[in-house]
Amino acid sequence: MPQSVATSEHDLLHRSVKELTRLTGCSVAFGGLTSAEGTPLTAFSGAKAHSLDGVLIEPAESILDAYRTG
Repeated sequence: MPQSVATSEHDLLHRSVKELTRLTGCSVAFGGLTSAEGTPLTAFSGAKAHSLDGVLIEPAESILDAYRTG
């Protein structure tokens, strides 16, 4: 039974975020799948707490802007 596209993209995102921490040496990385509404943060690597989980980064907004208003 083939995986759905959404599941495949979600899995790829999680693997990519984990690989980003490995390749860059950064202790924390995060990301999300972008849509017309923005990018909800759903993938994390190295984070101990998930206070940014689900924060929506709207187009033309920075992570600090989104966190302050969320």
